[in-house]
Amino acid sequence: MQRIARSEHIRKTEELLVSSGKISPYELMEKACDGITQAFIQRFPQKIPVHIFCGRANNGGDGLGLARRLHLKNYPISCYIVGGSPQTPESQKQLNTYQLQTQKKLIEITQVQDFPDLPQGQEAILVDALLGSGINRPLSGLLSQCVEYLNTQDKYRVAIDIPSGLHGEEPFPEGLFFHAHHIFFIEACRPSILYPSVASLLGDYTCIDIGLDIDGVSDSGPKLFFQTDKDFSKPLLKRPRFIHKGTVGRVGLIAGQEGMLGAALLAAEACLRSGIGTLTVQIPCAAKHLLHASLPEALWVYDDHPQFFTRSYLPKELKAIGVGPGLGTAFPSICGLRQLLRETQTPMVIDADALNILGLYPELWEDIPKGSILSPHEGEFEQCVGKSKTEKDGLDLLLKKSVQHGVVILLKGAYTRIACPDGKIIVNTTGDPAMATAGAGDVLTGIILGLLGQGLSSEWAARYATYLHGKAGEAAAQDKGNGLIARDLIKYLPRI
Repeated sequence: MQRIARSEHIRKTEELLVSSGKISPYELMEKACDGITQAFIQRFPQKIPVHIFCGRANNGGDGLGLARRLHLKNYPISCYIVGGSPQTPESQKQLNTYQLQTQKKLIEITQVQDFPDLPQGQEAILVDALLGSGINRPLSGLLSQCVEYLNTQDKYRVAIDIPSGLHGEEPFPEGLFFHAHHIFFIEACRPSILYPSVASLLGDYTCIDIGLDIDGVSDSGPKLFFQTDKDFSKPLLKRPRFIHKGTVGRVGLIAGQEGMLGAALLAAEACLRSGIGTLTVQIPCAAKHLLHASLPEALWVYDDHPQFFTRSYLPKELKAIGVGPGLGTAFPSICGLRQLLRETQTPMVIDADALNILGLYPELWEDIPKGSILSPHEGEFEQCVGKSKTEKDGLDLLLKKSVQHGVVILLKGAYTRIACPDGKIIVNTTGDPAMATAGAGDVLTGIILGLLGQGLSSEWAARYATYLHGKAGEAAAQDKGNGLIARDLIKYLPRI
């Protein structure tokens, strides 16, 4: 996994490393500049003009170090310092070295009129080395005007450490920040890029390893990670030769009401495609002739009520139970869910209307079996726990509910966040915007249920399911574009 760390945590780690005497502040900056330059050249091998805007502190020093190295590699460089002379010994030394080795004069910007008139239609890269993580309040004055100016330029924009104006932990409400197409993070990503209000205005990123021991330094904030392709490089649930359906997992699914039976079918087929041995699906009795023939590989049981779920008719000795897709929130279904939660300790995958019922009756949280997985989208999560004042408060509440109830909570979105009872949050990045279509969440529920029933832990069932669901979406979107429908995810799942 790839660590996500608060700026304050990284700063503390740097200070401890320097205080140990193993490296000086300037040597640490040089190491960062070497890493940034290497990653920059790999990312941008074509030697087009590069305009680097430096601040007065150490982020500006990083920019000056990058400018010097790119100049020596024959990149056309223009370097600007915004607001006055460097304020730190390290950035002043970088300036002196830059001028000595390049024989180029630094261009000073002390007022709006000094902003360069960049040629329109000419390809170029703008580099933000103004502030980095050294900010604890919204931008103002000349720096604010500079960032606003850079955001309006029709050029590719790159940020060093973190886009200027963006706090390392959470975004400032209505705050202005540099809209980077690419970010070169020092050591680790920052939590603030996880929030939709920020992520929608940013591109991708690279993390520059400078040898900091982040995990060796305690931090008061939650442990955040990105899961990457490397986390899933080993074969998933490799089967021995002598095996049968009874040993590959038995699960049950309670889903569907009149008008919403498609959700039950999507979740059921996705569960089977995930490799489960036996699946029993419970639906209202009026639908028995509609769905049985649609998915003959599943076993079907029927509620006595023609339209709603009222109580469980699933067999005993199941490995996991899924509940919620298309269930509805009619009073009979509320009573049925209450009884199901109170009478079984089998881990559950709780989604959709089952989550909405939890929002209506919060006391039911206490009856959720340990090791269960909840998979809300943002609206369902707010229905369950209430609306948070800030995006960071929402992330904190997500983790709090997971730890408090001993469940995994998978908050669906472009950056799906998986909160685990051991106190960490894992962020998934696979997927495609074309997956914003009805039924995609029901498919995910089915995949989670199938993997949980085959013996994966709650954490790994949620992680693998989210990763595979996103990868199937990426593959389907390549062929279907925005015409992708939920069934396409199931079609591409076996290939993934």
